[in-house]
Amino acid sequence: MRILTIATRVPQLDAKGDQLVAHHRLMALIRSEHQVDLICCLVSPPSPADELALHHLHSAGIRCQIIVIPRLAQVRNLFSGLFVSTIPLQAALFRSQACRKLIETHIRDFDPDLLYLVLFRPYVNVNGIDKPLVVDFIDSVSLNYERMTKKNSLLLRPIFNFETKRSRRYEQELARRAAFSFVVADDDARNIAPDYVRVLHNGVDTSKFSGKRDALEIGRIIFSGNMNYGPNAEAVIWFCEKCWPEINRRYPMTKFVICGANPSTAVQSLVAAYPNVTVTGRVESVAAELNKSCISIAPMQSGAGMQNKILEAMSCGLPVVTTTLGRGSIAAEPGFDIMIADDPADFTESILTLLEDSSLRDSLGSRARSYVSRKHDWKAIGQSFVTSIETLSRK
Repeated sequence: MRILTIATRVPQLDAKGDQLVAHHRLMALIRSEHQVDLICCLVSPPSPADELALHHLHSAGIRCQIIVIPRLAQVRNLFSGLFVSTIPLQAALFRSQACRKLIETHIRDFDPDLLYLVLFRPYVNVNGIDKPLVVDFIDSVSLNYERMTKKNSLLLRPIFNFETKRSRRYEQELARRAAFSFVVADDDARNIAPDYVRVLHNGVDTSKFSGKRDALEIGRIIFSGNMNYGPNAEAVIWFCEKCWPEINRRYPMTKFVICGANPSTAVQSLVAAYPNVTVTGRVESVAAELNKSCISIAPMQSGAGMQNKILEAMSCGLPVVTTTLGRGSIAAEPGFDIMIADDPADFTESILTLLEDSSLRDSLGSRARSYVSRKHDWKAIGQSFVTSIETLSRK
């Protein structure tokens, strides 16, 4: 099959969840000997990491083209989007006549069998084009906004409510329009349209996140994730305010490492506000940082989808403490493969228990690694994706 992929970020490893998922989907298509072209419609010029990722994609046999929407056009899109109630603002932002023209030209020359959209944002530039659509929602944007609405100030809630309602209608319309659509977690499918959306859970590169614990530091607690993502910032701030003072009082030698690119000012300020807190920013290897740690946490208070950070830590053999919301659709058994705590006192006590009991840390981490190896292998997940869309060629 010939597949034209349209994304609003460059697919790549060690990046945001949608970029990671898209990268593995494209590699699965290439392994199955499908022809894949990629158009990325971006709101900023490609970064060095993007350029490197594009090189890797090209080396794999994927032709890549980039369109960057000018800043003035972005402002105009957002302003005009306020008056188009059928389109979420984050989709309206990516409206581009140049991108639409490039897609139409590519369709004429490449004649793809289907269009594969990463997230719902690119749909503004393909609506009305007569080609089968496959949509990777990844997460439900409306569910994410709905959860964030409850956590934001009264001043911001109307804005989040506004975008939640628009996003939910848009997601539901697109799910019914698409030949296939996918999310990574059960809650997201239920929120969009369970009869139309398939769940393909996130995977882990278990050879990369492999649990080589030679540099293990006892008492090193880690949170890993993109720190320009609101729910991640919220999670570490919650932990520092609600849990860290008691943990550090009981065990003054403990360290809390916040590992992830683009930390906000609020996250960076935690270093001065609390003892033994480190904010790394982007690191060369998240796996190496995980392998130096003895406990991983994911105290999520909002967000949607399946948390890659949890699966990666489990794959490294770390015991993980998370919330019910953080665990989401991860089928790991609480108390056996993973620890769940929602109340600050319970979350604190779970970490203290692990700090005090090395055999519990080891056994929980070992079972976590085994769970990920059985349930979250990227190649098996990628083959499920490929098998699904190959049915379109038989219709």
